[in-house]
Amino acid sequence: MKKCPYCAEEIQDEAIFCRYCRKDLIELQNNVVKEVNGGNKGVSKKTTCPHCGKEVKTEAIICKHCGQYTDPGRPIIQPVRTSGGN
Repeated sequence: MKKCPYCAEEIQDEAIFCRYCRKDLIELQNNVVKEVNGGNKGVSKKTTCPHCGKEVKTEAIICKHCGQYTDPGRPIIQPVRTSGGN
């Protein structure tokens, strides 16, 4: 198991997509990414998302519930809209 570098939730080592925050992890394979928690094992502290108010881990960069940055100073992420195929 490893921690998602975006939301800090535990995911499978082989995961290419985070099931919690829905971020694509393939783009990270070619980049060096430090572990979100610095390698500390133990109980994660929790905080609330400034956008949706739900509980998230303090080391999370993105809320697994609403997909927004957990830092209130960061801009709001607009959802990607796809066409209906026509």
